[in-house]
Amino acid sequence: MTIDPSPQFSKVIPEGYVLHRADTKDSLHVSEDGESGAGAYLTDVREVADRYAKAKQSYRPEARVRTYTTTKPLTMFDRTTDEGERRFNDLQYNESNPRIRLKGQDFVAKFASHGYEGVIYPNSGKPSREVTVHDPSHLRMKDD
Repeated sequence: MTIDPSPQFSKVIPEGYVLHRADTKDSLHVSEDGESGAGAYLTDVREVADRYAKAKQSYRPEARVRTYTTTKPLTMFDRTTDEGERRFNDLQYNESNPRIRLKGQDFVAKFASHGYEGVIYPNSGKPSREVTVHDPSHLRMKDD
């Protein structure tokens, strides 16, 4: 059963929304267990991705920024407010055992059951956001 996402904690990013990622391959890296669940972790500010790529180049010279666009509108959980962060913390725990933090696909399944396809998180002290898209098929690599 899917619960409609709360408008208070939802942000819809449109089809064609541009996101960036510092990567060392031509394919999109998908994290199995990040703080915002399994998925692709990107940013909406190219300069931030450039800094990540430069940092990676010290040990992976082939690192560069890849640009992606969303293939459909995505309903995201918005962690950019204090209230959103508190609700996020509540949702990420197992309901039958609240001492267990959900990870990976369990996290994704719970957020999907609330109607969310990813998470938006503020990069502290940076003019950008981290955007986690749980299903990477909703991203298309853009020609640079």
